[in-house]
Order: sequence, then C-alpha cells, then structure tokens
Amino acid sequence: MKQLTVMTIEGQKSLINVDDDTTNRSLLQTVAHAINSPADALRIAYAGREIDCSNNSAFRPNDAVNVLHVVKRMQGGSPAAELARQMRRQMSHPIPGISVGPSEDDVLTWYVKLSGPAGTPYSGGWFDVELKFPSDFPRSMPTGRFLTPIWHPNVGSEGSICISQERDDGRACAVECVLAALLMLLATPNASSPLNKGCAKQYEYERDAYREKAAAMTRQHAMG
Repeated sequence: MKQLTVMTIEGQKSLINVDDDTTNRSLLQTVAHAINSPADALRIAYAGREIDCSNNSAFRPNDAVNVLHVVKRMQGGSPAAELARQMRRQMSHPIPGISVGPSEDDVLTWYVKLSGPAGTPYSGGWFDVELKFPSDFPRSMPTGRFLTPIWHPNVGSEGSICISQERDDGRACAVECVLAALLMLLATPNASSPLNKGCAKQYEYERDAYREKAAAMTRQHAMG
C-alpha cells in the first residue's frame, strides 16, 4: 500500500491509496472520486509521464515519487485555464529533453527539468528551472530562474534568466516556445547579452576554459 498526493493545476490536493491491484483505469476512477470530477475530464501525469488510463495495465508506483499531477478541462480565459490547456498539450506532446509539472502551492508556478544538450558542456546533466507566470499570461512572458547551479553566460549568479520570446506574427508566445527557448539557451549561449559577464568573457576568449568549468559544474550539481 502506498499513499499518493493528487494535485490539480488549480491547487486542489487530495490523498489516495494505491496497491498491487491498482490499474491505470482504476486509478483514474479513484482520482476522479477523490477530487469530485468526471473521469473523462481528467488527464493524469506521474513521474514525468502521462498515464494511459484507457487500459487496464497495472499501475506501478515509484518509491521516490509521491505526487500525481492532474489536469482538468477548464472553462474561461483565466491564466489558470490557459496554463491547464497548455499543460495538457505538454502531457500529450512533450518536448524531448524536457519534463514539466506545476508547483504544489502555486498554480502559476511551473517546475521544469532540462536535459543538457549533447555536444555541450551541459550534456548528461538535468537542470531544474522555476517558471513564474504573470497574472496577464499569455500576454506577458513568465520570469525564470535556474535552481541548479550552472556556469552559463546568460544565467545570473542567483540563477536569473531573461525570457523574451515572441512569435513572428507578434502574438503571445505559447509555453512550448518558452520551453524550447530554455533548451536553446543551453545549446547556444549568447555572450553578447550576458547576465554573467565573467562567464561571457571566458566563453568569448577562453572557450576551452569555459567548457571545462561548465562541464565540472554540470558533473557537480546536475548529475546523480
């Protein structure tokens, strides 16, 4: 028997119990009952993956993961509704190298895990990033910061980053392009717009030393 916390993107929390007889389908019914919602209106993510609740496969809990993330279909144009819609899209069509989940305490905060791109000194590492969405999202971009220490020209000493992404047609950028921009940041640093001037200078003039220090910090903070 294992107890899991069911957390919706609106911030609602409930506790459920699962055991060896729990299937994906029965899990959906248990979650629906716990949060008083129709089962067909729910999508469930666990340990970074969406659960296929249409089959009767056995549900296998992870000893290290105690939270089920649940997204419900929502009405209206509030930031929470928009984020719920985009979270559903991320669950259905995840970007390779990225996993996301909402905060347990704040519906407008997401936690992102980025896989360091191959061929970079960040390769092999997983980097935690916090995104905070504004009350007028999606008209305004979220703020972000790296929670994992990293040596990067565009990441400040406290993990701060600048997110400024717009579509070619001038409309607000969806969460997907924000997430893609984070991966692009790791793959292609921009030394002409630095938040870490010392790192930017090293990147420009001492590339080998930059790569060595960035790789060492990746091994120290983003692996294992």
